Amino acid sequence: MDVGRQLHGAPEAMSLYGIPAPAMESAGVRVHGRTAVECCVDRHAMTVGRAVYGLQLPPQPLPPLVLDLFCGSGNLGYWISRCLGVPAYAAELDTDVHDATRHNLRLVGADVRLRRADYRELLGSLSPRGPWDVCVLDPPPPEDPAGRAVDAEAPGPSLAQVLDDIRSARADRPCVVVVRTTDAMADDSPQERFASARHLCAVAPEPASPPGFNTAFHLYAVPG
Repeated sequence: MDVGRQLHGAPEAMSLYGIPAPAMESAGVRVHGRTAVECCVDRHAMTVGRAVYGLQLPPQPLPPLVLDLFCGSGNLGYWISRCLGVPAYAAELDTDVHDATRHNLRLVGADVRLRRADYRELLGSLSPRGPWDVCVLDPPPPEDPAGRAVDAEAPGPSLAQVLDDIRSARADRPCVVVVRTTDAMADDSPQERFASARHLCAVAPEPASPPGFNTAFHLYAVPG
């Protein structure tokens, strides 16, 4: 509940899978370590899910894939898939985070197929279905304005690298990418990385967190 108060203004604002923080313990929800800080809370995730649904995308032969590449709590992928009425497929490498999230998703009956894997394994395991497949980057890969991973202790792929991996795995077939940004990121990132993409819309919740923790979400149509 302290995280909810400190980062979101009130304990109940820290809500995942429809369960507010004050009720999580009694409900059996487990939030592991950094996930409490990094997670996309319900009021944001539901708004993004509705925004994706509201794009009124043209039909494609098969229902769209929802791929949550850096799952964490899985809440954003959960709400997007729920709004679209399709399963989500998710990858999480951290064993403790994976186990807690798997437990939570089963607890709430979420149709999220989570595996402990690198995001590239998830991308390579599912054949693209159409241009409205959704790739979720939440939290976004950390990088500085030059596109390098910022955490020297645990370097990860840059946003540019992840986009290259998405295009490669999809054999340059188009898709929709949802990426979360924070007010700690450079003004030209991720716009610079999505220079060839079409910006579909932005979801920018009213700032309610300390500087560096306020988020916005951008939806891009990434060309093939």
